[in-house]
Amino acid sequence: MQERLKEILDQFALDPAAGKNALQDLLAADRKRFCADSLELLKSGLEGPDRESLVSLLAERDLLTGPLCDSSLFSRAEAKSLAQLASRFQPLLDTKLARLLPELEAPEAERVLAILEAISDGSRIVPLLAPLLRQSNPRLRSKAALLIGRSIKRVEWAEGFLKDADSRTRANVVEALAGIDSPAARALLGKACHDPNWRVATNALVALYKLGDPAAVPRIVKESQSQHAEFRSAAARAMGETGDSRFLPILERMVPEPLETVGRSIARARERIELAAIRLAKGGSLRVQVVRAESLSDGTRRLRVMAAPADGWEPLG
Repeated sequence: MQERLKEILDQFALDPAAGKNALQDLLAADRKRFCADSLELLKSGLEGPDRESLVSLLAERDLLTGPLCDSSLFSRAEAKSLAQLASRFQPLLDTKLARLLPELEAPEAERVLAILEAISDGSRIVPLLAPLLRQSNPRLRSKAALLIGRSIKRVEWAEGFLKDADSRTRANVVEALAGIDSPAARALLGKACHDPNWRVATNALVALYKLGDPAAVPRIVKESQSQHAEFRSAAARAMGETGDSRFLPILERMVPEPLETVGRSIARARERIELAAIRLAKGGSLRVQVVRAESLSDGTRRLRVMAAPADGWEPLG
């Protein structure tokens, strides 16, 4: 059947309607074999319109939900990519996956949560994720907290989780607050900056930076000078995430870094900032917003502005 499947896909672009009918006939003739051969083709690296045609049929017939959970079929990265495509043809894919969570062992459940993070805004699946917040497994709890937090965006809900003993959960709750611009959110992020865990503190600093908090930049710089390697590495990653070219001299001063792990974070941060500059140059236009205006004693005015590409990318500084 696989050879026939390849023939249909090769000719699909010439007559999509006939190609879809032929695929449906193959499926009706031997559903089990069709699924096995289709998954093998997808695993082999099928790309372009052929991949889309096959995934659309499998998704519409709900034949991908189970395979996406199976690590023996697809790696986690492959499953996320496949799910992103499949969700275009099966809008309720996130709900179907979330309903499987109670039946899955921890590794499979963690895999499904990673897929859901890539395809879902969380709005439909909050009730299905809520039981995971009572899980003893911190990895599952932290992933569920991130998805729920992104969906409900409630500062008072997040505040309770900042006392959680698990640093992953605290970090993901802080990440979920990113983009909420309110006095309560800023205050909570300010507290999280002093968290003893590097991941929590850095997530809070990046969130504050993106809200235009002027104190975030010197705090990130200070973190880059920490005696603890985890904080130095996290600071480098934070600089890269901002895309702010002002951090390039700081990253230069961090080299040579004695630890290879931190050195990799520095190199990646420099790449991201340089890519941000290239994107800005190609885009051409900037969106500039005045965030503070002061009248000085000599009669002049000092303005503080934030600049970002006009397409709404994160502020550059």
